[in-house]
Amino acid sequence: MKRLFVILVLFSTIPRVHATAQAGDVLIWGKDTSWLFSNPLELRRDIDSIRERLEEMGAMWTSTACWRGYIATWEIIDNELYLVNIESDLSDTIEINLEKLLPGEVINGRVRASWITDTLIVPRGECIFYVHSGYQSVYEKESEIIVQEGNVVKRVDWNNYWACRPGYWENPELLKDFIYGHIDWGKVAANTPERARVVFCIIPSEEIKPVVKIIRSSGSTIFDEEAMKAVQMLEEWETLYQRGKLFRQSWVVPVIFKR
Repeated sequence: MKRLFVILVLFSTIPRVHATAQAGDVLIWGKDTSWLFSNPLELRRDIDSIRERLEEMGAMWTSTACWRGYIATWEIIDNELYLVNIESDLSDTIEINLEKLLPGEVINGRVRASWITDTLIVPRGECIFYVHSGYQSVYEKESEIIVQEGNVVKRVDWNNYWACRPGYWENPELLKDFIYGHIDWGKVAANTPERARVVFCIIPSEEIKPVVKIIRSSGSTIFDEEAMKAVQMLEEWETLYQRGKLFRQSWVVPVIFKR
């Protein structure tokens, strides 16, 4: 009996610092309050001693959705970025005294974030692609806020979108059925061992048709070629654009033949 197993394993080309999606900080700008997919406090040179003081004040992580152990609130006032509040993580909210955390830096109840020269990311709208890691999920809209020494110098708004979405990411059975239907079973039937596995990497491309590479051979030319032929017949693949660039999320696909 011929049997084919196709297993989809997501492989991100983006380093995964946190294996769980993280709760962001909060940004207030005028009448808008948004999540902030950046953590400006972590950019301070003295962050290690700040973490020690945060822990002494009770801001210790109790949720894998907030490894840093706190949620900071930032506000943009007259194009300057300020830290206005810090609370412990999502599980056990404790408000942190900024005067004790950053002595000598609090003016009018807030701290000017002069240490920040970075691009801050603000997600907006619905999540159109969820990644269970850090801040890698993609939203309908995103804003890049460019900050230099605490001054907001530029804001760039983006519309993220799917250029192609055949559904293989959400439903791997579709990919299995596609590959199964494009293998010449008459060619491989007489040669099928107890188990043969070919491992592919499928990479999105701007041409919609994906780039396909064998990253592990089955040891058999017949199975490698037949599986490669089937996978290369994919004319379209999930193609997502984030902040004007192709979202390069690759998939590792083991194709397993068994008797």
